[in-house]
Amino acid sequence: MGEALPPILYTLDQVATLCQVSKSTIEKAVKDGALRPLKIGKKLTRVHLDELERWLRTLAEGPAARDGVPLVRLQTQLLQKRTGTQ
Repeated sequence: MGEALPPILYTLDQVATLCQVSKSTIEKAVKDGALRPLKIGKKLTRVHLDELERWLRTLAEGPAARDGVPLVRLQTQLLQKRTGTQ
């Protein structure tokens, strides 16, 4: 058997955990239209890895960017998950 592929769809809770912020922070980003999740059916909401990376880049490049070091670390972790390397 081959190795399991890393996930590319994340729940809002998982996104909050990855970003080390509260779920309400992620929900606010969704409500504001900054983070665009996928709606799967009537109840499921997921964030695609590409969308999460896009949102993180806008945070790093925007006026709200404070300290890029944690963001770079998070982006590195996401890249490792995408490629299956650790």
